[in-house]
Amino acid sequence: KVAAFLSVVSPTSFVRKAELVEEPGPDFPPTGLVYMPKDKTFASEEAVATLLQSLHGAGVAAKAWPVAPRPVTPRDLSARLKLAGISVKEESANEFMEALVDMELVKDGEVMEDPRRVPWHRAVGLLDK
Repeated sequence: KVAAFLSVVSPTSFVRKAELVEEPGPDFPPTGLVYMPKDKTFASEEAVATLLQSLHGAGVAAKAWPVAPRPVTPRDLSARLKLAGISVKEESANEFMEALVDMELVKDGEVMEDPRRVPWHRAVGLLDK
């Protein structure tokens, strides 16, 4: 028996520049959209709202949940990498975070720029395993 089904849906599959480019059909599965409101290029609130309206119009059960940013700390970074199977010394995580601050990519624990579009990878060499 199947208890649940997860479908990863990118709003950009249906919406570009807040305009619907393709309509989901009535056979589209129930959809939950988890998105970051600060993400203006991938899943802006406007794009999510447009997709939700289209899904509801097709009779598809759909709901959206915004996710707020969380502060980034060296301890958090080290712990999350460890969960991913990557052991990093906390001192290295501190140096990495300092480099991100120096590069003005992080301020007071908040990521200031879209990490997909900035050269944060230049600081990865500071992560001593």
